[in-house]
This record gives sequence, C-alpha cells and structure tokens, in this order.
Amino acid sequence: MIEVSGLARLLADAPAEDDAPALLIPGELPASYGDLRRETAAAAALLERRGARGRLVALQAEGAAQLVVWTLAAGVVGAAVYHVPPGQPDDERERVAAAAGAHLAVTVPVRRAAEFSELPGPHADGPHAGGPAPDGPAPDGPAPEAGTVLFHTSGSSGVPKGVARSERSLCVEAGAVAAHLGYAPGDVVLCAVPLHHAYGFALGVTAVLSAGATLLAARPATPRRLAAVLPEHGVTVLVAAPGQYAAWAQGAVQRPPEPLLRLCVSSGAPLNAATWSAFREVWGREVAQQYGSSECGAISVDLPPSGEEGCVGSPYPGVLLEAGVRDRPGPVAVRSAHASSGYVPASAGRWPQDDPDGPLTTGDRGWIDERGRLRLAGRRSDLVNVHGLKVDPAQVAGALAGHRAVGDCAVVGVDRGVGGDQWLAAFVVFAGAPVAEATLYEHCKELLSAHKVPRRIFALDRLPLTASGKTDVRALALRAREG
Repeated sequence: MIEVSGLARLLADAPAEDDAPALLIPGELPASYGDLRRETAAAAALLERRGARGRLVALQAEGAAQLVVWTLAAGVVGAAVYHVPPGQPDDERERVAAAAGAHLAVTVPVRRAAEFSELPGPHADGPHAGGPAPDGPAPDGPAPEAGTVLFHTSGSSGVPKGVARSERSLCVEAGAVAAHLGYAPGDVVLCAVPLHHAYGFALGVTAVLSAGATLLAARPATPRRLAAVLPEHGVTVLVAAPGQYAAWAQGAVQRPPEPLLRLCVSSGAPLNAATWSAFREVWGREVAQQYGSSECGAISVDLPPSGEEGCVGSPYPGVLLEAGVRDRPGPVAVRSAHASSGYVPASAGRWPQDDPDGPLTTGDRGWIDERGRLRLAGRRSDLVNVHGLKVDPAQVAGALAGHRAVGDCAVVGVDRGVGGDQWLAAFVVFAGAPVAEATLYEHCKELLSAHKVPRRIFALDRLPLTASGKTDVRALALRAREG
C-alpha cells in the first residue's frame, strides 16, 4: 500500500475496490484502482531514490496515465510538481522549469522508463545551491510547499509561469466538484481536454478519484468518433471545451443510448448559444457551462443547463462571488478555498489579488442575476479600441452567432499601428450552407452600433484552438492582418 500523503490521499481513500476500473486509455489495457495504487507506489520509490522529497519536480508526462501516476507519486514523497506541457522541446522545458526553481526534471514517455535530470536551483543541495538557473534568471520567492501542483500558463503577459495550487486547495475542490456534479462509483468520465491543465485535472483526475469513478482519457475529434466512443465505454459524463462541442455538433450521428450520458460540461472559453443549441439538436443533450481559471479553480457551473448566452451558473460549494449588476457589469472577484497561493516564479506576473485577505479578481466582467447566477459580459482586458470607443468582442460575436447560418464564431481586435487604434475582424464557421459576407455584415448592422460592426468577416472550416482548447485569438489576429 502507498503512504497516505499528498494528493495520493484521494487515491488511497477513493470509495473503490482494487479491481474497480480507474483509467481507460484507448490502445492500452484498462488500469484498475489496484493497478493505479501499485504504479503510484513504484513511481514514488523512484522519486525517493532520486532525492525528490521536499523538492520541486518538473513533470513532463506524454500520456494520461503517466501524468496521473507521477503527480500522485510526487505527493507521496512530499514533493511539489510542475506540470510541463508535453511536446515542449528539451531546452525550453528545462529553462522554464529551472526558472521556476525546479530541482529535478522527470520526462515520462509512453511505454518507456522515466528519464531524470538534475536542475541546479536556489533550493537544491550540492555545489550549485543558490546559483542561477541555467539559461535563465534566478528563481525568486520560497519553494512551493509539499503536495503543491503548479499549472503551466503564459497568461495575458506571455511570460511562462506556474500557478501554485496547494494539496488542500486541490482536495477541497475535488470534493466540491464531485459532489456538485454528482460523480459516483460507476460513472465513466470522458475527459477530452488535456489533464495537465487545471480544468482537465480537476474534473478529469481529482474529482474522479474523490468519487471512485472511472476516467476515460480520449480526445475524439469527429462526431463519428465520439458516437463510437460513448457506447463503447459506457460514458456517463463528458468534459470538453467549446470548440470541441462545436465540432461535434456538425453532422448527423446516432444519439447515445438513454440514460447513460447524463452530463456534459464545457469550460475554458465561452460556449455560445448557437453551439449549445446545435449540440442539443444533434446529440439530444444539454451542455452545462462551467466557469473557472487556473488561479481560482472551479468557480461556478450552470446546472441545470440553461443555454443562455454568458450564463455560467451558481457558484460551487465554498465559493463566494462578487460582480456588478445587469445594467453595470463589474469586475468578477472570487473568494474560494480552491484558490491558488500565487505564481512561481513570483516575478513572472502580477498576482491578481491586491489584498492578501481579499478576493481574487479574474479579469472578467459580469453581473449576478436574480437567481444568483453569474452572467459574464466579457474580459476587461479584451475590450477593443475602435476610434477611441470601447467594444466588447463577446457582444459582437453574440450578434453574429444569432444568424441561422453561423455555427461558431469569434471576434478579435486587430491593431492599426497608429495610437493604439484597432479594427474588428470576425471569423465564422457555417452550420450548413454558407452565406455571403455582405449578408452577415447587414445582419450585424441591424443589431449593433456602427462602430461595433466588424470591418471584415472571414469564413473558416473551424476556429483555431490553443493547446488548452481555447480559441487562438493571436492566430486569428494574424490571419486578419494577412487579409
């Protein structure tokens, strides 16, 4: 049996017998809870021999099973772990990890032994202790406490950093999410988003373990593939990003059998009403919009799903929200036991909490409706400056999404290169037969003030996504500049 410490407490205390299924990964043998416990104990022994106890481990796991096992193992030996995105080149991985103060880099390829490399840092033992990280600045601030998980993010500044989530934060969040979403033994949770991101880790790993459910780690790209995966594995909960729901809503498929798929959750970016309706039409299931962030964890979820534009529902247990009112949306601030303790390294970005005892500001604007649900009204930093007038891209996208021909859309600001002025570019994915740009332009003119009407509207086969499943606004802005 593994030592009961760190995040491994969730595994040790999971209400599941050793022979109950824990992990399902296409192309690999299923892993039971007993398998997961044994593999975690074995990985913890390797980390112990490598001197990982009390240190920060940079983990780059190429597979879902490897990420789960080695994250839990780090907690067993009292180490903190930094989730480095898979696919990052070796030199970039080590530079970013060392700058965060990591002492040990662990790369775990699929079906091959783990590879270890030492990283000299300010908290490491040995002749390099206290020295600068190779090819990077000396880390600042104290080392993360044992059991902490750092989620890699570049945020709005583009500076790579880790969002520090303590063991307590993650365990409290796991219980709240599992209870609120009704996870239970026998549930099969298909997590179609990366597990090394906070959203996938919370709904696809810790909440699953807390409930003794089963995690299916797969990313079906097409409606046909999703239609095959759901009944094959008896999926009851689907966790995905808005762009994935938009892709799955295209084309006719055989609906999943009743009553297996009971819950669909979307997070990571706004899910527009057109995608929500299209998915319900094709699959016969309504999608619950969740609101969260790497810094705050899971914040709220729209249950039962309403499909209303911008509605992200009521807060999870233990979360308190502050925002504006209907006519005056204000900054969204969060008080939560799930919240992070800061960035690592601290100099990588300004922590959004000015008062250590106050709420965390999210960068979003919103308001609380009469039912206590949070309604988002766009990012404060996303406002576009059009001839000195501020435009919310979400409002423009909402207008476009109301056209019957539009299946998915995004709106970005494009710099003119003069005095900070910008112009609006819109990108649409048609739900069926395309219509002319002029038709969509006239549609926008009927709903929006003149300065809010996009200057150009481009048609795409699909919106580009970042690794975390969000719309890649930088790629869209570049596409707009290229014409």
